Amino acid sequence: MSVQLLDRTRKIGRLLHNASSSKVVFNDICSVLVETLSSNVLVLSRKGKVLGIGLSENVTPIRELLRNNVGERIDSLLNDRLLGILSTKENVNLATLGFDLAKSGENQFRLCAVPADIPMDMAETTLRKILAWMMEMRTPTAAEIRHACLAMTACKAAIKRGDKLNLRQMQLLLEELSRTARPYTCPHGRPTILRFTGGDLA
Repeated sequence: MSVQLLDRTRKIGRLLHNASSSKVVFNDICSVLVETLSSNVLVLSRKGKVLGIGLSENVTPIRELLRNNVGERIDSLLNDRLLGILSTKENVNLATLGFDLAKSGENQFRLCAVPADIPMDMAETTLRKILAWMMEMRTPTAAEIRHACLAMTACKAAIKRGDKLNLRQMQLLLEELSRTARPYTCPHGRPTILRFTGGDLA
């Protein structure tokens, strides 16, 4: 941690400590956060009341959020949406997902490591899928990507149409399917159970 960041963290700590014995001055806290984060800062109460505002010289303010003054309230629908955000998204990159790449040429990379739960024969397909998401400028969470990877892996390894099974294998498959949380679809949402009439089978 840099000395500057440590100083700013201590400054926020002092502001919060002083606030325990006197009135909180949210604009002071906003000023320190603006310096630390190089970002605009808006502090709101749960009911949407603006408690403090801090503006960075280098960041264009979002006027829909920062048109209100301290003491006023933001739009109730906007406040509801903000309250609905349970957590911020983490920074997702290939390293946080468990992939390790080493540059091996001008536009080439060597895959050195993959997450333990992705089979080696699925690694390239999975990696290409993740890169396609990133190229589309989507910002999925790590959890979403991990779920999609596991779903893809499960589908690739699953029994396919045309595979021959004996009666015992069929029974085990149906028993395992009945114990799942969502037995009616595969992880991608495709149906696993179909209903046939006598006419369909004739």
